[in-house]
This record gives sequence, structure tokens and C-alpha cells, in this order.
Amino acid sequence: MGYKLYRLLAILIFLGFSWGARAQVLEPISMDFQIQFQPVGDDTNSPEFSGPAYFSNVVPDPYTPSFYYIFAVTDTLEFSEDLYTRPADILFLKKDKQGEVSVITTYTNFSDYTGTGDYYFDASVRLTKPQISALVSGELYLQIDFPTNSYLGRILPFSYDDNGHTNYVYLGPQAFFDFKTPNYRPISIGVTYITGRTPYADIDVSGDASLDPFYLPMSFSWSIYQGLRGGPLLFNRTGTSWRYNFAPGYYTLNLQARDRYGAGQWAYTTIVVETTQQSVNDMISNVQSGAYDNRTAQKFVAILQQASSYFGQNNWQAGCAQLKLFAGSLKPRQFPAYIYDYLVINTQNICATLGYKN
Repeated sequence: MGYKLYRLLAILIFLGFSWGARAQVLEPISMDFQIQFQPVGDDTNSPEFSGPAYFSNVVPDPYTPSFYYIFAVTDTLEFSEDLYTRPADILFLKKDKQGEVSVITTYTNFSDYTGTGDYYFDASVRLTKPQISALVSGELYLQIDFPTNSYLGRILPFSYDDNGHTNYVYLGPQAFFDFKTPNYRPISIGVTYITGRTPYADIDVSGDASLDPFYLPMSFSWSIYQGLRGGPLLFNRTGTSWRYNFAPGYYTLNLQARDRYGAGQWAYTTIVVETTQQSVNDMISNVQSGAYDNRTAQKFVAILQQASSYFGQNNWQAGCAQLKLFAGSLKPRQFPAYIYDYLVINTQNICATLGYKN
């Protein structure tokens, strides 16, 4: 497929969302943890035992009807332990890398739910961001103090493989693009920029919209390719953000976010770069194919052709004056909604890129 057809494809599927928006939503994270309790001190006669814990940063709203769930952020860690006798207390602890221990919460209220002398401990705690980082780092513990002995259990993430063996797991960060350079038009495959007065579009791209499920610091790896996916490599980058002068064409951006435990999946998006004249010519094609009547199409095509001619001569002010005339005559009833929105946004972006208010 040639370059012109690629540009036309990007315009026709204009109404998709932009990967550049900062309003990203973290995917629901839920994770199983296991607490392996060992006797504290010299009490070697006491057996080891384990219990489950569960972390989730979202829960469905139980009051939402049918199967459509509204998720609320909770960042909650839940414990549930079967105990052979009533404990004196249970401590939820954080142990830092220097070995210093601090108490997050102390539990002292326990009930014999069965009436047989067996106790069940069930509690949940809302974690702060530093505590979530400590959780995935293996720095959180439960200490159960009985009248005659104590147990300490480290909280670690785990999953079971096909053979029933425990595997410790990690959920990586999610990479999102943030386009810092203004006046881009979102399309379904990425974003479109206009070169304006120069042969290039100077574009500032950042990964700071990326999200780590446990709020850990992240580093970034970038790979930028010419053309759509599968094209030749243009360059690699590291760091949170970078700038580049893109010539007209198509470019694929790949981004991977990594924290100190591992890397997330690669994310990708596309940048389409057009000259000002190319962008106006695309508008002409959309007017010709999308107007509800020929008289409207002929009127607007004549205005846009004049604008294209001015832009071809680098007469930016006269070209934007024509686009202002076009925008002043544009009405929603004249086009399908997606074409009307495209014409309005593109007109604004062209003149804004050139330094004129439309």
C-alpha cells in the first residue's frame, strides 16, 4: 500500500482513541500472596505453617446492576489465617533493608467463630504507595504472638504451576505514550502532526504517563521505526522523554517500561507526519467523498484548493485566512459526524501549528 493510501486510511479511521492521552487507567491488579510462618527464637518444637493473603488495587462496585462493573481503587491487602488457639496479638510489620522493623497495624480483637476453641483471623488493610512497594519487595511481615510462643511470616507473591508447585510471580509496569508537543490530531492508529512552516515536525514524546502497579520507579526503552509496524529501525532511545524532527511519513514507536523487578510488555503507537499542503489536500478528499450534497462539496473544495495553493507558495497567512473562511461556513448537518469533527480539528491544528488562531 502506498504512502498516499496509508494517509487516507489514517483519516478514514480518524475517530479512534489516542495513545498520547494522559488519562490512562491502570488495569485491575490482583495478586495472591503466601505467608510462611516460622517460630521466633528457640522454640524449635513449634511447627511451621502458612497462610494466604491477597492484594488488589480494584474491586467491583457490588451495587452496580447486571454484569457491568464500576471499579473502585482500594490498594487493599487481605489476610485470613486459621489459628489453633487465641493469640495475644497480631502485628503487621514493615522491615526495611537495614533490618529496622516498624509496626503498621496491631490486631488484638479475636473471636472463636466455631465455638470449638479454633480461631480465625480475617483482616484487611489499605496500603500506602510506599507500603505497596515494600509488599512487592518482600519487606512486609505478619507476626502472631501466642501466650507461649510467637511466629513471624514473610508475605511473598506466588502462583501455582501445572504441577501444583509454587512459583513467585511479578506483574510488570504498563507503558503509555504522552505527546508533549501540542496541536496533534488523534487517530485510531496513533496521532497526526503537521510540519507547519518547516520541512519537519519537531515532536516531544514522553513515557511519564506509564503506570507501575506497585508505584515503583521506572526506566524506559524506546525503539522508533520508519513506516508502519515492520519497517526499518530509525533509532533507539532510553530515558523518560526525547525529541526528534520527523520528516513527512509514517513512524512506529515502541515503548517498554521497567522497574527494579522486571519489564512490562512493549506498547506501540504510530505517528503520521504531513506537510501543511498534504493535510489540506486530505481535507479536500474528505469533503468530496463525505458532503451530503454536491453544491456544498463544490463550495468547500474551491475554498480549500485556494488554501492549498497558498500553502504551496509558503503564504501561510493567506492560507489560514482561507481556512478561517472554510471553518466559518462549516455546519454539522453538512457532513457525517466523524468527517465534520475531523475537518474542524484539522483546520484548528493547521493554523495553530502555523501560529495563527483560527
